[in-house]
Amino acid sequence: MIKRVAAMQDLSGLGHCSLSAAMAILPAQGIQCCPVPTCVLSTQTDGYTDYSFCDLTQALDDYLDHWISLHERFDAVYTGYLGTQAQLGAAKRLISDLKVSDGLALVDPVMGDDGMLYGAVSPQMPNQMRSLIACADVITPNLTEACLLTGQAYRSFRPEEAMQLARDLATYGPKQVVISGIFSEDKVAMACFDQGKTCYIEKPCAAQSYPGSGDVFAGVVLGKLLCGITFFEAVEQAADFVYLCALECNKIGAIRREGLIFEPYLNRLMPKIKQI
Repeated sequence: MIKRVAAMQDLSGLGHCSLSAAMAILPAQGIQCCPVPTCVLSTQTDGYTDYSFCDLTQALDDYLDHWISLHERFDAVYTGYLGTQAQLGAAKRLISDLKVSDGLALVDPVMGDDGMLYGAVSPQMPNQMRSLIACADVITPNLTEACLLTGQAYRSFRPEEAMQLARDLATYGPKQVVISGIFSEDKVAMACFDQGKTCYIEKPCAAQSYPGSGDVFAGVVLGKLLCGITFFEAVEQAADFVYLCALECNKIGAIRREGLIFEPYLNRLMPKIKQI
């Protein structure tokens, strides 16, 4: 049977991010993506102004009630940007009531970057987000979000400090943690924790980064895990894919606000199909 993921996050009409990314990245890996949209925007928010916004929080209970009445269950739950405490509550319900018992819950605690909260994120969100990551098996914060969740000051982290930060996040409940966006000179690193073991993975850094890179990264990690790849290898492959896409975007002079262009390279993610 094909594996299924319930993906709860926002949907932007323009921008290679959030649900737009999940609904391409996961199927490319042979996995069905079942969206749970929390809001609909005309564009993603980084680089655009005057975008339209429609909040769907009030629709979430009926949405999930219908799935529950159908006795639907999912091999994984994947949450991204959640704007309110009510949406966090719906995400917890999705994990507790609709994920199979041996399934995965991946929480990408999207809250900020470059040491700051995103403009639409309340100062209370990091504390509220801790209750959701306690329900997760895997979390994929960037360095800013890792600092917000642990209450540490945003700064440069040496490899051993970053791995300790990953260990600290694991004390909240998740079995597997990857902290992305740890920059140093021309490298970008990820600090990983997997059930007691740590790993520090460094990759080349593209000249220009793009909105949605974290969403693509998290989607590839989840897909690889569902395909049976080990956690550290899933992180490595996801980082390689994001770097490939960013490098190609740099070469063609892609407009940054339109996000990380990944569609031409989705074939790189496709699993090998056994001949019948």
